[in-house]
Amino acid sequence: MARSSLTEIIEEFDLFRNLTGLRMSEKVDLLRRSVTINGVAATREGFADDGTIAVLTITARLDNAEQAQAVAHEFANRTRDLTAAQRREQTRETLEFFSAQEDQLIAEIARLDDEMAAYRSAHDISIEGTLEFVRSEIASLNDALLELDREIIATQLARSRIDRNARAATVAKEEAELDGELASLGTQRDLLQERRAELAASIETSPRSKAH
Repeated sequence: MARSSLTEIIEEFDLFRNLTGLRMSEKVDLLRRSVTINGVAATREGFADDGTIAVLTITARLDNAEQAQAVAHEFANRTRDLTAAQRREQTRETLEFFSAQEDQLIAEIARLDDEMAAYRSAHDISIEGTLEFVRSEIASLNDALLELDREIIATQLARSRIDRNARAATVAKEEAELDGELASLGTQRDLLQERRAELAASIETSPRSKAH
């Protein structure tokens, strides 16, 4: 019902052409009063209300019946296009959110790497001490990976237990949330595995390890 949209529809269908004395602003107001949009909310589940509409009725009252039908169809098409655009925007925002989380995690790992390198340099840690430190870090990474695996399994189980008899919008929302969580957990797991592989390789190539 924005003025720009109504102006486009008036011009596209040449509405109120017989009312030559009306300004465009008056035609816009007349069209706004000639079209009604009524929505019937979908059945709620519990106390939650996600604003889902089950039925949307668009009625146009104009002097010409065919023109009224065409205008009503135009409003319906624009409504569908708007809904699709909103869904695309929500998807884009969700992807940006998880990308930001991934970037933050990568930056945190890089910061920790820099701190460990600075600590080793400042305290002149011996080869043996370095090996013990690396082994300890690998053990910590193994514990973290085990915990991530538990979280992944729990999330996958929660996804498999989604009530498929619920409203389609609710099912899709729950699936999207759990899929996003699985993607985030998977990214964390990949990064920790890469770090563990790097540490294991450093042990294999260390002078002390070769001597043994």
